[in-house]
Amino acid sequence: MNLPNILQQALEREARTLRGSALQQATQELSERYRNEKQRQKIMQSKQHFVSSPEQRIAYLLSRMPATFEAIRYVLNKLKERYEGIFGSVLDVGAGPGTAMWAVSELFPHTCKITLLEQDNFLISLGKKLTLQAKTSLFREAQWVEGDVLKQDCFPESDLIIVSYAMGEWPKPVWGEIIKKLWKSARQALVIIEPGTMLGFQVIRQIRQHLIDLQAHVLAPCPHQHACPMAEKDWCHFSVRLERSPFHKQAKGALLGYEDEKFSYIICTKAATALPEARILRHPHKHSGHLSFKLCTQNEGLADRIISRRHGELYKKARNLEWGDSL
Repeated sequence: MNLPNILQQALEREARTLRGSALQQATQELSERYRNEKQRQKIMQSKQHFVSSPEQRIAYLLSRMPATFEAIRYVLNKLKERYEGIFGSVLDVGAGPGTAMWAVSELFPHTCKITLLEQDNFLISLGKKLTLQAKTSLFREAQWVEGDVLKQDCFPESDLIIVSYAMGEWPKPVWGEIIKKLWKSARQALVIIEPGTMLGFQVIRQIRQHLIDLQAHVLAPCPHQHACPMAEKDWCHFSVRLERSPFHKQAKGALLGYEDEKFSYIICTKAATALPEARILRHPHKHSGHLSFKLCTQNEGLADRIISRRHGELYKKARNLEWGDSL
């Protein structure tokens, strides 16, 4: 998948403001912050920003925004597939440079109002610059709010609330209270996305239970409301593949023309919806005459299942299924 053309062109304009060496150095610093879990925890405890310098902010745009966009688009597409509501208003909490707004514009064209809450003024400025060439009213009338999520007494009521790659950056003791406020403000649905690491999944796992305790209805990826059956040292995550632009490759010093972004997520709705019997948790193993799946199921927890030619029509349909699909 590719970024929207207008967004890709805007990112390239920002890339030209940095020398290649400065861009690569900032990208490496940023990558280390995200990958090193000890450093991640230290930054969280000290309440510092993950993206701290102007160079790192531009490096984030080039090296991380394409990947987070694809992850958000994937998750919102799952919401669109399984939920029939219309989201007239959207709130993006911890919005960064407005990545989620681009995915919302693509998947939910009836959305007429979006509010973006972000505490970093520089990221807000970058987010506004990226939308200068966008023609739709969603971008032109987007309401950017500079503010600290941790200091919000309440959030604006919205049909859909999105929190992407942000919850894990906030202190763990406040998660429950933040989720309670977000759920109260969400008229229809709440989406939480975190990196597809063991730590990111642990965030999602705890948030999921908070939401179930608040009488939320899980829409995806879980096919049930029961306690998560995932083993302690394993984690539930999914993946999208994205093409790297020349500037993206330059920022990362990469040779491959693509990369895979792994993420964990939870979608909850106010209204109950029918859930699939199972979700595919890993790449299916496709053999001659049969398919092997690792599943999370409604009634059996985690399960391995083989579907062969003797299953007829089910086998024909299952051949096209991939990691993350429902079964």
